Order: sequence, then C-alpha cells, then structure tokens
Amino acid sequence: MVEVAGMIASAVGNQVASKLGELVKDEIALLWGFKDDVDGLREKMEDLQAVLLDADEKMRRGDTEGK
Repeated sequence: MVEVAGMIASAVGNQVASKLGELVKDEIALLWGFKDDVDGLREKMEDLQAVLLDADEKMRRGDTEGK
C-alpha cells in the first residue's frame, strides 16, 4: 500500500512539475515578447520627440518652410 501511495505521489509530482515548467516557459515567452514591444515603442517615442523638438525649434526661429 505504501508503494502505491509513493507511486501516486510521484506521478502527481511529475505532472505538477511538468505543468509548472510549461507555465514558466510561456511566461518567459510572453515577457520576452513584451520587452520587444516596449523597445519598439521606445524607439517610436524617441523619433516623435525628435520631430517635435525640430518643429518647435523651427517655430521659434520663424521658419515656415519645410512643410
């Protein structure tokens, strides 16, 4: 009877470990994808900031050219 309980506990433990491993793998993949998204947004925001600063500088100089 003790052997059966040990086998059941071992099987349950293996299943739990397997599921946890899958969850960890999925979370890492999700976070990695999120990091790529954040990096892309950061680059776009930096580009937008450069355009806005350039437009502000031209406006201060009274430069109306360069539509």
